[in-house]
Amino acid sequence: MDILGLFKNIKITNYHAYLMLLSGIILILSLTYDLKILNNLMVATISILVLLCSIFVWVLDQLMQHIANHFYENSIQEGKDLMADKKNVRLRYNKRAFILSIINGIIQLSLWIGISIYSYFLLK
Repeated sequence: MDILGLFKNIKITNYHAYLMLLSGIILILSLTYDLKILNNLMVATISILVLLCSIFVWVLDQLMQHIANHFYENSIQEGKDLMADKKNVRLRYNKRAFILSIINGIIQLSLWIGISIYSYFLLK
């Protein structure tokens, strides 16, 4: 049996998908094996937090992508309705998409910083 063949069909496209997979593996290991270096409960708690936050970021990315698609469709409709030039419509869409990506980045960064601080004090 080819162990690596099991992971051939898994399509991981974003970092949060890697974190979900890694935190799930660490959670299973912390529940089944006795870790000599760290407390199993702390490792399980941190892996559950990372797993939940990764799922939250995944949902947030999907939501932001849906909103960006909606903005794009509205920009195309505005261009058709106003008979505006395509450059103006593209600029409006790019501004909206840029603002969405900034908001998404701020939310993700604050979430991961919060988990890092919590994990630091939990392991201390």
